[in-house]
Amino acid sequence: MRVRIAQLVSGVWVVIARQRKTCVCAVQMYFHGSAKQRSYVIVHKPGNRYAGGRWWAKTFAGPAAHGGTEKARTLDLRDRADARELAALLENLDPREWA
Repeated sequence: MRVRIAQLVSGVWVVIARQRKTCVCAVQMYFHGSAKQRSYVIVHKPGNRYAGGRWWAKTFAGPAAHGGTEKARTLDLRDRADARELAALLENLDPREWA
């Protein structure tokens, strides 16, 4: 499976933002031989002695759907400036909106 993924995927870029103990990650995967890419948001909320941790992942159309800017839909994580901009958006995003 690892070999097949390496044949299909040309690169994966990740931006991680923390909100206290909650971790919000944006992931973009680019595919060999095409301009296609897929974007995901992964949220992890750690557990404690009273409750277990949880996580969820969703396809990412951009924070514009959740109060961000329209430009967020076109951010390219391969560009450092875009990655910084998305990190700032994720730090201010309410993770409960993605649950």
